[in-house]
Amino acid sequence: MSGSGEYRDVGRIPGLCQVENAAQHRLYVTTGNVGMPRLRGKFCAMMPFGGSKHAASAIERRFLMPYKATLVDLPDFRLVVSRADEFPSGIKACWDKLESKLSSLKGRKFYGVALREGSELIYYAGLEPVSDAEVASLGFPTMMIKGGKYARAKLFDWPNHTDRIGEIFGELIRDLGMDPHKPMIEYYRSQSELHLLVPLAEPKA
Repeated sequence: MSGSGEYRDVGRIPGLCQVENAAQHRLYVTTGNVGMPRLRGKFCAMMPFGGSKHAASAIERRFLMPYKATLVDLPDFRLVVSRADEFPSGIKACWDKLESKLSSLKGRKFYGVALREGSELIYYAGLEPVSDAEVASLGFPTMMIKGGKYARAKLFDWPNHTDRIGEIFGELIRDLGMDPHKPMIEYYRSQSELHLLVPLAEPKA
């Protein structure tokens, strides 16, 4: 299912529960994917990175988190990407550079991608292209995102809670571990709904 970032739910991660918080229980109606470049890409600069030795036992334990962690199957898909010159100070500029090439942001699928290159954390602003012709016309490099099992947390009303993005990523990695060979992903589903995705390591045979 290459070329599409849509994924399917495969269930709640066992052992995780949601803290009852009235502020989290809101109803949002969204229409399409509208860009908000000044608010995207709020990864925490001090975010922990790398899988936990205790990931398997962590899944079996119960944690109190202010969000639901769900297991999803993500397919391989391709993005057009703009790389930030520095992390985190260059994030806004890379989004501005990518979005300035588009005639409209409405209905487009945007992703933030963070991965390790040596000792550095590298951030990319990503767009799912509609065609090979668009890839050529935009003039940006492409990146294939490897699919598989990801832990997903949804952050609602995210423009007003960008301070939670790095914190949630850090909690997911701390409690569930991650596959260090795949990136962390922000999927900007709409102006009010952001999906934070951490790749999970495949169980050892």
